[in-house]
Amino acid sequence: MNDDPRKDTAKGEPEMARALLAARRYGAGALYPFLGPGSGEDPLGTDAGKPQRKATVLDARAAAVTEFRESAEWGDSLEAGPWNFCVPEGSDSFDLARRLYAEAFAGCPPTSLRHVVYCGAEEESVHKALVSLGFGLEQVYGYRSLAGTESSGVGATRGVGAGGQTTAAPGFRVGRLGEANRRDLDALWDLVVREHAEGPTWAGLPASYGAAVKEGFSELWADPEATVFVAYEGDLPAGYQCWFADSPGVAELSVGAVLPDRRGRGIGTALFDAAAADFAGRGFGTVITDWRSANLSSSRFWPARGFAPYLYRFVRRFHPYQLR
Repeated sequence: MNDDPRKDTAKGEPEMARALLAARRYGAGALYPFLGPGSGEDPLGTDAGKPQRKATVLDARAAAVTEFRESAEWGDSLEAGPWNFCVPEGSDSFDLARRLYAEAFAGCPPTSLRHVVYCGAEEESVHKALVSLGFGLEQVYGYRSLAGTESSGVGATRGVGAGGQTTAAPGFRVGRLGEANRRDLDALWDLVVREHAEGPTWAGLPASYGAAVKEGFSELWADPEATVFVAYEGDLPAGYQCWFADSPGVAELSVGAVLPDRRGRGIGTALFDAAAADFAGRGFGTVITDWRSANLSSSRFWPARGFAPYLYRFVRRFHPYQLR
């Protein structure tokens, strides 16, 4: 990014980069219709309050836009966001992706100890190139259809079998979060962040981040855009899922978890079934979610619920001496 990472120092022709990446976004929209036409903002946009971006064009075929992001909690990063790293499929895709990375991330500021590249799940040549460069898979973004979802079971009581056995666990019910039961998330809000802080994810848990998550959960009950489903065994909350309307016809499963000692009994599945039916009944046809690939619970649970990957986040981390 040369001397100032927030200064637009586009290499090559910005308009060519814009055109190549626009074509990539339209291709993504055709492959994954729930993304919508265009699939995102102008990669070289200069909205107020956002850092300027750097464009790179390679051989008039491949293009990337990188953006410097500052974070006191997680460390600064240089990122090529979703659909902003474009390598055409072909016999030289592997080599082209490696060369594009070298050009697009050259001259990054010494504080950007994370390099981040998002790429489509279908771009296997790019995946292999990134791994060969020292990247690792960090985040998976998945989708599934809500077509054919059964009518909602919210408020119903069900017996849950453990591990497919015939012995039923005590019954539970699924309800919505509101003012009357707003405090029921107090025992649940930190389940995901604590699991991410432990092995094998080991993502860390900065105090400021934990405080922000706790505050956000305390306000969910009053958020008109959020629908929170809570599972109860008797009067005790055992798990939750939070859903949003992401775009017309597309729901986002933002976060969800079940108490560790209640897992494996079908509570998470019942939460998902109730929420999916609720949103399907409101006309939503697709739900999206994402999970850490190193999180053993979520990386098993969400694919088992029918989610297929459409986007991956790859990350490469550095020691400060490497970028001097």
